[in-house]
Amino acid sequence: MWIYYDYQPLRIWNGTAPLTWNFLNSACMLMGASLMYVTLPSLKGWKQILIVPMGPMGALMGHAGAGFPMYNAMNTDWPHWIIQASGVATVALTLMIVWICTILLTRRSLRLSTNGCLG
Repeated sequence: MWIYYDYQPLRIWNGTAPLTWNFLNSACMLMGASLMYVTLPSLKGWKQILIVPMGPMGALMGHAGAGFPMYNAMNTDWPHWIIQASGVATVALTLMIVWICTILLTRRSLRLSTNGCLG
């Protein structure tokens, strides 16, 4: 159970996380995994150690990239409808990040399978 002390966008009922956080958390995990999956084949030898910080970097990119409308609107004295609109914009940006990551990952795996690199 979480306690949110200020007005949160897209909060359905008390005692649960607002929907914006669920979308943001899934986008940050997918962004980190996509970043590691795409860059790992390019890293050879000792450079593969660079994959370690890419998980947190991707998570930060997912949260900051999709969540900036909500982060800017929360904890302000703006009307509630603007904060709700920022939550909707955050969910839309999150879905766009998931869509882009899906395209990126499926094209890469499709390219590998057509080259005979995947079983």
